[in-house]
Amino acid sequence: MFKTISKLMVSIFFLSSCTTLSCVLPVEKNASLSSILPRHSFVKIERIAKVKICSPLDAEDCVESKMGSSGSGFVIKNDDEGSYIMTAAHVCDTGDTNLALMFPGSKISKFSFTIIDLDGIKYSAETIKMDKKRDMCIAYVYSLAKPPVKLAYYPPRPGDVAYNTAAPVGVFDTNMVPILSGYYSGEKLGMAIYTIPVVGGSSGSPVLNQSGELIGMIHSAHIRFHHLSLSPTHRQITEFIRLNTKRRASDNLID
Repeated sequence: MFKTISKLMVSIFFLSSCTTLSCVLPVEKNASLSSILPRHSFVKIERIAKVKICSPLDAEDCVESKMGSSGSGFVIKNDDEGSYIMTAAHVCDTGDTNLALMFPGSKISKFSFTIIDLDGIKYSAETIKMDKKRDMCIAYVYSLAKPPVKLAYYPPRPGDVAYNTAAPVGVFDTNMVPILSGYYSGEKLGMAIYTIPVVGGSSGSPVLNQSGELIGMIHSAHIRFHHLSLSPTHRQITEFIRLNTKRRASDNLID
């Protein structure tokens, strides 16, 4: 699902692919990425909605269809029953608002939010908290027991190498997740800027430092140059995780 916004001459688009606290020294240059990056913390996210679309001129003239999209996410905390995952808010969102804009009179009758881990196992997810302003979401997945990504203690500095594990255009398979890289370039309009190539499906994917620790999360990109990717800042992510990883189903809120 793509959305566009424009603010102060900056154009970005959201990156859902539409289909139907520790501190360690940087790793040695010769160290293998496979031993550094928390690949098994990554999850692909699939959203399927059953939609009833009616003609604005005739409420009885309706058709039913399925709409789907995919995104990325990652485990940030475990407990005795499952795991918390983080992704972009527009990946968690059911899409009711956008659907109403595109098809007046439409309604989502059924919505599924599915997590797929690197072993190819599927789980249902429960949204815990969304921050739509900064495009962050935390969800809970029962029975998922994958290692969480470690949160970097220090924020990145301009020029630092950054790694990204994601499922761009839905590319993902058992024991295979694309690994991309770029550089942290600083902040603009309250967002962190990375030179990591991204496309639909990259939304919600983690940005990691050279020690495999979390420093960011891709939510969008410049609409004319997809190698400029945007993320909440390290501080925003740190605070959001700290405040919203105590599961209370009755306290689900949207900012």
